[in-house]
Amino acid sequence: MFTTDAVVQAALADALKLTTDPLPSYAVNIAVRSHARAYNAIARVLGSKGFTAAQVASWDEGVSFETDLAVYFACVQLNTLHTVGVDEKFLTVFDRSKELQALRALMVGGVPQVPGGTYGLPQAGAETTDSIFGTFPDRDLLDSTKSGQDDLRF
Repeated sequence: MFTTDAVVQAALADALKLTTDPLPSYAVNIAVRSHARAYNAIARVLGSKGFTAAQVASWDEGVSFETDLAVYFACVQLNTLHTVGVDEKFLTVFDRSKELQALRALMVGGVPQVPGGTYGLPQAGAETTDSIFGTFPDRDLLDSTKSGQDDLRF
């Protein structure tokens, strides 16, 4: 993750203009879950664009995107539970999902990075010995000459 649960909780309190310190326990729980959801959304979108895990982890704007998305997810859930009333127009400030989808390059250390992996496929990196993680898809499954079949086998 790019940031901490404490930073997300503080940002949520600021967004909701809550003066309660600490946040109510239900809001803390929602903030923690929303934080994980935000990071997973970022990793999923950028991974499907071909960025490697190392590129995503080093992304300069990771903290701001993760914090904003976590606040957005938390506010939506709190609105749904009717524990707070947040104007939908206000929420759009924190919803950076369209901006995330539109990214073509990431800035890492101020230098633009193009995807280092394959577009549309999860990026696990190169297979190493004793590793349960390998590259996806397994090239043996794609090679029809090894299977004697003409189609992809997954």
